[in-house]
Amino acid sequence: VVDEVKLVIKNAVNTIEQKRDKENNYQYLENALQESIPIIQQSLLYEMTVKGKVPTQNIKQSIDLTPGKGAVITIEMYSDTQNKPSFETATKSIKDLLLTKNMEVRFVTHDQQLLVLPSFSLLTPDKVVEVRLKDIAENILGYFSFEDRIHVSIGIGGMFTSINTLHSSYLQSIKALTQSY
Repeated sequence: VVDEVKLVIKNAVNTIEQKRDKENNYQYLENALQESIPIIQQSLLYEMTVKGKVPTQNIKQSIDLTPGKGAVITIEMYSDTQNKPSFETATKSIKDLLLTKNMEVRFVTHDQQLLVLPSFSLLTPDKVVEVRLKDIAENILGYFSFEDRIHVSIGIGGMFTSINTLHSSYLQSIKALTQSY
């Protein structure tokens, strides 16, 4: 009888340990997924904006990629020195600037370009969005005017209202970079 009780207890302990291992593994997978979502979103945003590849409906539903209304602002930075200008500090400064104006923004880097994707409510009138986009571009230029040996060009693309038009806004912003006013 004692051996049977020991066996039952041993089996119960094994079952509890297996369940605990599954829960720990589930927790680890859940944490890994949560940490990966921003990276996946960034990758998808790059694919949509730069390459023009819109994800499938399943991906659109499972990850929030709704940009609202806005335009792609492409910034090209060149330095007089051997050092490449840091997009990281520019991104933080631009993000801080737009947060003071209660605006949401996403970024994509591509080669020597920093793509700024400010987001406005779809209910915001187009004229208001256009004025704010120009204001953002002027603020960005103002920020970089204090940086020695860094030259900045900014192009603003046409309005997007969905992820399907991000790429065309990007292409328009690239074209705008070549035109000066």
